[in-house]
Amino acid sequence: TGIYSTKGDSLIVYQDKSIFKFIVKGKTLTGVSKWVGNKTWVRKDTITTNNRKDAALSQNKAALLFEYYKLTGSPKTLDFMLDEKINDSHTEKISLLCNKGLGKACLDYFGILLIQDQGLGSLLKPEKSTKAKSPNKEIIALGNKIIAQGELEGYTVLGSYYYILGDQKKAEELWNTGADKGSQKSAMALFQLEIGQ
Repeated sequence: TGIYSTKGDSLIVYQDKSIFKFIVKGKTLTGVSKWVGNKTWVRKDTITTNNRKDAALSQNKAALLFEYYKLTGSPKTLDFMLDEKINDSHTEKISLLCNKGLGKACLDYFGILLIQDQGLGSLLKPEKSTKAKSPNKEIIALGNKIIAQGELEGYTVLGSYYYILGDQKKAEELWNTGADKGSQKSAMALFQLEIGQ
């Protein structure tokens, strides 16, 4: 399961590495995006628990998620990596969504700042990084903000940043906390660290 929003007859589900878009028709969902295209799901009559505690907050998050979808859900989203003007605009829009409280946008913004700070090469092979390994206070503050928003993957990304900096103890501490709270990515980072040693 993932976070989701609806707009008109569309249901948009935000998974870890992709966005799934469905058209809602009565009790059926018809997939229209790449991974779920041309597949249909039928709702069974079961009672589900409504865990919504604050309708206004939920509505605000849904609006932010729709803005996020418009920004990241099209096939042209990789253009921002190739064109500096588009990159700056994309970064600014992601930052604004983050500042409005959308944790998913904050995770994206964390990644953008990390690439700007450390370079893409150091992220792919952190053990071979030649960049200076002094902590960037803005990245650390953003990681802590993501955690404070209740996003479990904040532990994962902040731990990864400390790992890149060479502070394995702090990285493990964050990953352990994330794994204890239910982050599968933090648990996987710990597992990879363990088998790499």
